[in-house]
Amino acid sequence: MRRVPLIIWPHMSDTIDLIVQELAAQAGLTSLILPPRPVSDVTLDLAGDKYAESCCPYAFSTGSLMESLNAYFRSNPDGPPRRIVALMLRGEGPCTLGLYLIAQARDLPAAYRQVLDRGGHTLEFISVGLADVTTFVRELTAMGNRQRLAPIVDYMRLREEGTWSRLSASRRFAATRRLWRTISSLFAPGRAKLAAVEEIRARTLIARAHETTRGATQEVYRRSLARLAQAHTVEAIRGMRDAALAELAAVPQDHDLRPRVAVVGEMYIVQASYSNRGVVDNLLGRHGIEVVEGTTLGAVVHSAEREIHRRAWVRAWPIRPLLEAFWRRNIMLFHHQADEGKPARPFMNLGVGGEGNLSVAQARRLIEAGVDGVVHIYPFKCMPEAIAKPAMAEMCRLYGVPYLPLSFNRELEIERVKTEIATFAALLHARVGQAAAAGGGAHRGAKAHEVARRRAVGRAITDLHRAFKGGRFAVR
Repeated sequence: MRRVPLIIWPHMSDTIDLIVQELAAQAGLTSLILPPRPVSDVTLDLAGDKYAESCCPYAFSTGSLMESLNAYFRSNPDGPPRRIVALMLRGEGPCTLGLYLIAQARDLPAAYRQVLDRGGHTLEFISVGLADVTTFVRELTAMGNRQRLAPIVDYMRLREEGTWSRLSASRRFAATRRLWRTISSLFAPGRAKLAAVEEIRARTLIARAHETTRGATQEVYRRSLARLAQAHTVEAIRGMRDAALAELAAVPQDHDLRPRVAVVGEMYIVQASYSNRGVVDNLLGRHGIEVVEGTTLGAVVHSAEREIHRRAWVRAWPIRPLLEAFWRRNIMLFHHQADEGKPARPFMNLGVGGEGNLSVAQARRLIEAGVDGVVHIYPFKCMPEAIAKPAMAEMCRLYGVPYLPLSFNRELEIERVKTEIATFAALLHARVGQAAAAGGGAHRGAKAHEVARRRAVGRAITDLHRAFKGGRFAVR
């Protein structure tokens, strides 16, 4: 029996949904996808008890997949048999994200066994991680537009059949060139859309603190995302971005001096508004706080790309034998994962998985750029962010920057969060108000002096770390 594929994925953020839909459109998969609904209390009701382990994003992502399945089965009670494919990320290192798919692939088919069997459906999971990008692409190309994706399919077939080495150099060059031209054409609109939506979101998070009519900025943001979803060329996407930025600039705003905070932490909790109870998209702006996100999809994607390139490079011949010779002598050149969290040192010297190192590194960058405070958002019992928390607190104390850690689980009440945000906002407004009282010119001068001080502190920290590391751990 031939089953038509149906591709689903859990809601993690509006940005991720837009990018997945764009990649599906470019690969000819639009008719096969079922975009998820934003997470809500319904999501928690579905998965909050049975599928709630120590990391609450597991419950959110599982509940989101269940919402998509329930919606499809309700709308198509007598539909044709489908091959339901759930897309899931897979992490590496000490983060339970790497375990989500294992548990979901075991539990969800069992939970929906009767419905699946009655309709002749199957439910399977495809993961994408740093170790199996090729496998992921192969699975999707098998379901997409074969004519458009032919160069990718042909390249993989030649590699798998072992005929690649028997081709002439000119044919290998031509096949590789066709492969990368196809990949570039597929991913260029997705890259442009990611850059556009993050630029629009960044402007929105600043403008929301100054709007004179509550909700006006959010309305423009929602309209902009809806329009952006309909653009599928780089030129159209950039046009939509420019229109959205112009519309945001036209929203009536005050011109008061406002505190600005860096928001960092675990990506799911930072990006999915319901999971952080509206702290990023609502509460901070309502209290007149400008928000700069340090944990973004773009930053995580860039980190993953660097690591993919490093792994491909160190495995290439004749680089690999040379590096192994160095490694045997304890000279670990290019041995470790590409380090986007390098500025986290010396506050965090070892990789902890998830976005732990990246959170501290991005917070440090933004502190030295002049933010007035740091808000650290993470799941309750998240080990990487729990390790990052004392490092973040120590760093903020050293730089003299207020720090607010906020953990989230599956609770629905937000009074605790509202109180903490209100108290933190009052502290920041008091600090900024004192500086602003001296006048705009004096405030700008004081700000420039503070940024210079923080950068000097940062240089001193880096120099001390290098001196200690060089004297203690140098390879002789």
